Amino acid sequence: FDTSEDYNNSIQISNAIFESSLGRSSFKIIFKIKPNLENNDFKKILLNAVELYGGYIDVVMLHDLEEPNESKLENNINIIKELIKTGAIYFFSISNISSYELEQYLNK
Repeated sequence: FDTSEDYNNSIQISNAIFESSLGRSSFKIIFKIKPNLENNDFKKILLNAVELYGGYIDVVMLHDLEEPNESKLENNINIIKELIKTGAIYFFSISNISSYELEQYLNK
């Protein structure tokens, strides 16, 4: 499922998953989030989504990365890395960025 707080579909998707007889592991969640949020807001949104989707998100995608605030982006990537280590997020991606730019952010 492709979801985002901005799409206003998270609760409906969560309900559909947990009302299904298939179980959470049968579904993949891609949760899109804007990278320029303040750190506390960014982490709060991710943690709420993790709880809503049964304890983990398959893929978190930083979305609408056209003119990122580099400091916020770096801090928010670190929040994602922290949540990957805890198992709350499995994979991470960014849209609208070259692989070279991504590598530069990840290696800071």
